[in-house]
Amino acid sequence: MSQVAELIGRHPEGISAARIKTAFPDNDVHTCLSGLIRSGRVTRPRRAVYVLAINAQTDPVASGVKPVTVRSTLTTFGMVVQPFVDQGALPRNVIAFVERPTDDINEDDDDEQAKSWTVEEVETFREAVRNERLYACWLLSCYGARRSEVLGVRWTRFDATALKVRRGRVAIGKETEENLPKSRRSHRDLPPPSDLAEALDKLKVLQQAECAALGIPWTDDRLIAVYETGVPIRPEYHSDMFQRLRQRAGLRRIPLKGLRNTSVSLMLKLGIPVHIVAAWYGHGSALSLGVYSDAQPEDLRAAGAALFG
Repeated sequence: MSQVAELIGRHPEGISAARIKTAFPDNDVHTCLSGLIRSGRVTRPRRAVYVLAINAQTDPVASGVKPVTVRSTLTTFGMVVQPFVDQGALPRNVIAFVERPTDDINEDDDDEQAKSWTVEEVETFREAVRNERLYACWLLSCYGARRSEVLGVRWTRFDATALKVRRGRVAIGKETEENLPKSRRSHRDLPPPSDLAEALDKLKVLQQAECAALGIPWTDDRLIAVYETGVPIRPEYHSDMFQRLRQRAGLRRIPLKGLRNTSVSLMLKLGIPVHIVAAWYGHGSALSLGVYSDAQPEDLRAAGAALFG
């Protein structure tokens, strides 16, 4: 990476990706460039042209992270340390003593964006998108798949017995990269519910017909979430399209990841054991309960009413 940065630095007017690739024919130049952009050492003033960032040597302004990120990170660290405590290798789990940051709360703010939907709202959304070309992808989101997983799954990873989560596609600046899942738990095989399997089968038939009409050779190694031309759907477009479809259906605004939160909450509400819920969504049990689950107003009313009979 440093050699690539040095080469870019010798061309203050900018150097094309093609020239960089020629200089390093045996290296994965595009991944290297993405890493340099993420680190702030390199910028891209125009398409496929790279220059060193003006302030690459100065310390970036610290922006911090959200409290929820800190809390989930501490929860993960605590889960890593606890087995050593249980085995007697450590006297105590020091992570448990770290103070968790709280969210900034305005007592007069009653317009906070919803985190999830009710089951009725999810059903409304499912019905509203039933005739969409990528209906199967929206069903995947309703069943709790991450955006990166929906956009990264290929036809080779789907059959009647399992949808295999092996890769994810994420946006890195203006680029899109395909990588391994977020964690080892994210690597999982999900038996597709019948409606999802049927929707995926129909989408595959449709895409094969589109390829035939355009004279494009078909391959099962193709991504599922693509345009009619076979070009992959970009992550930000997928999120924007969700908001347009949500608005058209007259539903409350939630982020795309709110479908995942909704799915986790509904599965827990059905009484499915936490460890099975965690396995379905590809994360730890603590995250299922503390981060992704969300109580709806009717849940709270039922809980209060049931407390003393």
